[in-house]
Amino acid sequence: MKNKKYWRFALSRVIAALLIGAIIYSITIIAFATRYDNLIISGFSDMGKNYEKILKSYDEGTSDEIFVSIMCNFYDADYVRLAKVGDAGQFQTIYETSYSTVPVEMNLHKWVYVINSSELVVEGETTGDYSISFNEDDVAVVTSGSESVTVDSIVEGFSIEYLESDEIWDVDYVNDPYFKNAYNALWSSSSLGYDVDPFYIIADAIAMKRYPTLEANTYYKDSNKLHLGEVISNDKKWDFTTPGSSDLYLSGDDNVVVYSAQVFGNNIYPTEFFKQEGSIFSATNLYDMRDMNNPKFKEFYDYGDWYGAKYEADGLTTQGVFKIVEINGNKYLIEYVMTTVSFFDYFKPFIIIYAVVLFVLCAGIGLLAAIRPYSQYKKAYENNLFKNNLIDSLAHNLKTPLMILNGYAENLKDVDDSEEKNKYAEDILAKTTEMNKDIEAILKTAGKINPVLEKGSVKEVFDQAAEKAGAKINLTGDTEIPMDREYFKHAVFCLIDNAAKYKTGDSDIDVKIGKKEITVTNKTELDKFTPGTGIAIAGRILEQHRLKLKTKLEDGVFEAKISKK
Repeated sequence: MKNKKYWRFALSRVIAALLIGAIIYSITIIAFATRYDNLIISGFSDMGKNYEKILKSYDEGTSDEIFVSIMCNFYDADYVRLAKVGDAGQFQTIYETSYSTVPVEMNLHKWVYVINSSELVVEGETTGDYSISFNEDDVAVVTSGSESVTVDSIVEGFSIEYLESDEIWDVDYVNDPYFKNAYNALWSSSSLGYDVDPFYIIADAIAMKRYPTLEANTYYKDSNKLHLGEVISNDKKWDFTTPGSSDLYLSGDDNVVVYSAQVFGNNIYPTEFFKQEGSIFSATNLYDMRDMNNPKFKEFYDYGDWYGAKYEADGLTTQGVFKIVEINGNKYLIEYVMTTVSFFDYFKPFIIIYAVVLFVLCAGIGLLAAIRPYSQYKKAYENNLFKNNLIDSLAHNLKTPLMILNGYAENLKDVDDSEEKNKYAEDILAKTTEMNKDIEAILKTAGKINPVLEKGSVKEVFDQAAEKAGAKINLTGDTEIPMDREYFKHAVFCLIDNAAKYKTGDSDIDVKIGKKEITVTNKTELDKFTPGTGIAIAGRILEQHRLKLKTKLEDGVFEAKISKK
């Protein structure tokens, strides 16, 4: 039987496991990618429904332009325009995205639009004392004192101030705005699952790292300028603290306790998209949108009564839609544009980590799957090797005794003297006893399959084995190892008996017991020495104790060394 290496058993199983892993990986990635694309489209469409809700509250007089502005910052897109359609078809803009400001939520009912140009600073008015939140249906709820009303019954506007702040402008571009758009579209989708949904958990974990919420923990106002103190995100921190102005830090006022100011990202104008589709999206009245029923829009991107187009470049997808809606007999224009990243860009960390984990897992499964068959093969190989060595030893060891027995038997025929006959009979008995010992040892070894190991003293075993063999040994050291005491003692007996049998008359048997190895040495006569079946049996027993036996004969000194495998 050929001795095969472990890798030959493992290779085919690892390859098979990796192929299965590759199939699982492909199915998972395809499923995630398909769902991501569908959710982006669904979320992008659902954002339009939110803009319709905002216009409905505006038309019914329960909110004003300031409130519309705040709500459009919650449902963020790269470009948003809400306009009323006049009697002559002209568009009267209610809200349009500003690219020179960064919205900052000072508290739930007060906002600041920060710019980085002193020429554009305009003081706003502070009106109302309200706070905004969202219920489970994603409808805005406004609280004033002890009363709470929904977006459909808001009666006052919200305050917005315009301030200058280079610091906010610095931290604003920390986040990828296109990744932010994808994140907003996913979470705007009404078809996204939550809680135990793996897609949601992974997408949210990635967003926590790539799109952290920016909050200014401390800040102060100086005239028309807003200065930041410490700005934190999930895992980053910026410090714009001015030591001499620390007394101006705000932590609250008489009405609302302010713990932090939440900084929202600035938008990037979708230049390339407008170059392609600007003739429709930059219309100033209905007549300029005479091409809105162009088949290009209807066929390319259709949300029923929404029309739009899509532009793809550099791994980014820009989508734009527009719609004329009628609310209580009044017509309004809704149009918005948003650029999102591809699935592979959004989920890149997951794709890489998942591939590595799946590779390691599948390779590990393949390696583990090879252990049992390799162990069985190894055991069969060692058994076969033991049998071959035993046969060789038996052939060598029994040949001489049998020849001697044959000679004694022949001599007995010609001997009349009873004393001489008794001598031959005793010699025959001694030789047959020796042969029986070998056979018994072989049977005992063959019958022992799984020895039960418990820690025991090696020195005690050597002392007992030497006494049984009737041999004197020079023994130094001691250690404890896991052993089947009687079985291990038989291996030691074989070594001591072999050493005693073939040592020179006046030499000693030396045994050194160390922590890592045990050595048995004796001087012997080269022409008389033979390893015998005892060495083969001892080696087999030690193998079953997870030990290995090495022997050598050099310059008339025989050495048997036992060590861990």
